[in-house]
Amino acid sequence: MAIKGQPTLFVDGVSAVTATLPAGYEVGMRRFDGPDEYMLVYNNGTTQATVGNGVTISALTGYSVTVSSVTGISPCFGVVKNVTLPTATYGWVVIKGFSSLKAETNTGLAVADVAILGADGVFARKSGITVISFAPEAAWVLQATASAGLAYGYVRAFQA
Repeated sequence: MAIKGQPTLFVDGVSAVTATLPAGYEVGMRRFDGPDEYMLVYNNGTTQATVGNGVTISALTGYSVTVSSVTGISPCFGVVKNVTLPTATYGWVVIKGFSSLKAETNTGLAVADVAILGADGVFARKSGITVISFAPEAAWVLQATASAGLAYGYVRAFQA
């Protein structure tokens, strides 16, 4: 499925990570891979984003992201699904679809939990937040995990 104004044939897969954009690519462009929708982003944070990490938009430029976030405040802009996104690289994050979700330390995620982006790219149960949460819900948990493990869920990121 093509999106108006976007190429219908990509030169890479959704697991591709690169320091330079291929010709014709722009950050913010979207693509589909099976049932999942992805967005091309640039990791300009100081930490790599590993599989299961949620990313939030950086204040520096348009579609630049970082894993640094504040629990219940920073909206989830996408989830790293296929491969680690090192700092200063471009890669694809899932914005709508199924993905692993990394749980906070000392907090598991149960089936049917509503997850929001927690601190530093991990996910927290919305019901477990003690402060008022302004962050939109990021995912619905379909497979549980214990503390600091990987759950599985349906992601619907902030801009999707």
